[in-house]
Amino acid sequence: MNQRAGAFGGAVCIVGALVFGLRLPVLRDEARQIIVALQMSGGAPPEETTGEAAPLVPRRQQAGAA
Repeated sequence: MNQRAGAFGGAVCIVGALVFGLRLPVLRDEARQIIVALQMSGGAPPEETTGEAAPLVPRRQQAGAA
Protein backbone atom coordinates (compact mmCIF):
# COMPACT_ATOMS: atom_id res chain seq x y z
CA MET A 1 0.00 0.00 0.00
CA ASN A 2 1.17 3.45 -0.83
CA GLN A 3 2.17 5.58 2.20
CA ARG A 4 0.00 8.44 1.03
CA ALA A 5 -3.02 6.17 0.73
CA GLY A 6 -2.44 4.86 4.23
CA ALA A 7 -2.06 8.37 5.64
CA PHE A 8 -5.20 9.51 3.81
CA GLY A 9 -7.18 6.56 5.16
CA GLY A 10 -6.00 7.31 8.69
CA ALA A 11 -6.95 10.98 8.37
CA VAL A 12 -10.43 10.07 7.07
CA CYS A 13 -10.85 7.68 10.01
CA ILE A 14 -9.90 10.39 12.53
CA VAL A 15 -12.26 12.92 10.93
CA GLY A 16 -15.08 10.37 10.99
CA ALA A 17 -14.44 9.66 14.68
CA LEU A 18 -14.55 13.38 15.47
CA VAL A 19 -17.84 13.85 13.60
CA PHE A 20 -19.34 10.84 15.36
CA GLY A 21 -18.17 12.15 18.73
CA LEU A 22 -19.81 15.51 18.08
CA ARG A 23 -23.14 13.90 17.13
CA LEU A 24 -23.17 11.34 19.95
CA PRO A 25 -25.11 13.50 22.47
CA VAL A 26 -27.96 13.90 19.98
CA LEU A 27 -28.05 10.14 19.39
CA ARG A 28 -28.19 9.52 23.15
CA ASP A 29 -31.21 11.79 23.52
CA GLU A 30 -33.02 10.08 20.65
CA ALA A 31 -32.22 6.64 22.06
CA ARG A 32 -33.64 7.65 25.45
CA GLN A 33 -36.84 8.86 23.78
CA ILE A 34 -37.23 5.53 21.98
CA ILE A 35 -36.66 3.58 25.20
CA VAL A 36 -39.25 5.64 27.09
CA ALA A 37 -41.76 5.23 24.25
CA LEU A 38 -41.28 1.45 24.30
CA GLN A 39 -41.77 1.32 28.05
CA MET A 40 -44.94 3.42 27.83
CA SER A 41 -46.41 1.16 25.15
CA GLY A 42 -45.78 -1.90 27.28
CA GLY A 43 -43.43 -3.44 24.81
CA ALA A 44 -39.92 -4.48 25.58
CA PRO A 45 -37.29 -5.37 23.02
CA PRO A 46 -36.33 -9.05 23.01
CA GLU A 47 -33.19 -9.93 24.92
CA GLU A 48 -31.97 -12.17 22.11
CA THR A 49 -32.96 -13.38 18.71
CA THR A 50 -34.10 -16.99 18.82
CA GLY A 51 -34.73 -17.66 15.15
CA GLU A 52 -38.08 -19.32 15.84
CA ALA A 53 -39.60 -17.77 12.72
CA ALA A 54 -37.36 -19.82 10.43
CA PRO A 55 -37.38 -23.48 11.48
CA LEU A 56 -34.78 -25.76 10.03
CA VAL A 57 -36.02 -28.44 7.68
CA PRO A 58 -33.96 -31.64 7.72
CA ARG A 59 -32.35 -32.61 4.44
CA ARG A 60 -33.68 -35.64 2.64
CA GLN A 61 -31.46 -38.67 2.72
CA GLN A 62 -29.89 -39.46 -0.61
CA ALA A 63 -30.70 -42.76 -2.28
CA GLY A 64 -28.22 -45.44 -1.30
CA ALA A 65 -26.97 -43.55 1.75
CA ALA A 66 -27.08 -45.31 5.10
